[in-house]
Amino acid sequence: LQLEGRKRWRLYPPRGPDDVLPLFSSQDLDPKELPEPMLDTVLRPGDLLYAPRGTIHQAVALPGGAPSLHLTISSGQRWTFSEYLALLLPRAVDLAAESDAAFRASLPRNFQDYMGVIHVDKAKLKKKRVSFRDMVFNLAKKLITEDYFALDGAADQMARDFIHGRVPPLMPKAVRQRLEEAKKNDRGYDQDSSSAGDGGAGQLTETMHIALVAKGCARLVMEGEAAMLYFSTANSKVFKGEEEQSLPFADHCAPALEQILDAYPRFVRVGDLDQLEKEERLIVANVLFQAGLVVAKHG
Repeated sequence: LQLEGRKRWRLYPPRGPDDVLPLFSSQDLDPKELPEPMLDTVLRPGDLLYAPRGTIHQAVALPGGAPSLHLTISSGQRWTFSEYLALLLPRAVDLAAESDAAFRASLPRNFQDYMGVIHVDKAKLKKKRVSFRDMVFNLAKKLITEDYFALDGAADQMARDFIHGRVPPLMPKAVRQRLEEAKKNDRGYDQDSSSAGDGGAGQLTETMHIALVAKGCARLVMEGEAAMLYFSTANSKVFKGEEEQSLPFADHCAPALEQILDAYPRFVRVGDLDQLEKEERLIVANVLFQAGLVVAKHG
C-alpha cells in the first residue's frame, strides 16, 4: 500500500520451481539473474499492489515530490501444509506406536552398518538397503491406511498458536475500560460460584444476553476432560508479547461455549445456554464477561 510519494515496482516470474510459494524470504538477487518483469508500474498514494507470496520484486523510490513510503503486509507464509504436517506426523507416529507393535519393534541389528550417507553408493549393501527402505515405507503406509492422523488435533494446535500470535481485536470502549480496571486492581478471572449471578454490580443474570466481542477472538479446544478456551483479547500488539491466555472449563461446558462462539454476532440468552444447570450457566457467562470475551445486554 503506497502511503506517500511515488515508487516504481517491478514484479518478476519465478526463476524455477523453488521460487514458487517459498517459506522464507530470499537474499538479494543479482538483477542479471532475473527474467523480464511481468509487471512494471508506478504506485502513488492510495494505490494497492497485490503480489502472491514469494513474488520476486524490485521497488525504487522516484525522485522529486514527497519522500516515498509504503506499507507491506505479508500473509500465509507460516500457514502452509508443511506447518500442518509438521504437527500432524509426529502425533500420528505416537498414536501408531501406542496401538501397533510393528512401530515398537527394534531396528534391525547393525542397521547403521548399511544405512547412512556414506553407504549410499556401496553396491554390496544394496539388498539390505532396499529391504530396510521397504520396511520403513510399509510403516509409513500404515500411518495413512489405518487412520492414525489426528487431523482435528493438528488443526487445533495451529489455531491455538494463531490465537496466541494475533493482535488483539478492536473491542468496545466499555469492555476495554472494564479490563483495564480489572488489571489495575489485579483481579483475575473469577470462577468462584459464590458470587456468580447474585445480581450485584457487574454480575450477569439468567435474563441477560451475551455475545462474543469479536469474530475469531477465541478458540475452543478439548484437552482430556477439560474444555480449554484460548483467546486473543488480552494479547500484546507485540508478536506473542504476552503469555498465552486461556480459560479452563469442565468438558460438559463445551456445548454452551460452542453455542456462544457459533452465535456471533448474535446474542444468546444466559438462561438458554446448552446443557448446563442454572448455577453453571451463570458461572460460565460471568467468567467470560470478566475476561472481556463477551458483551452483555438486558433482554
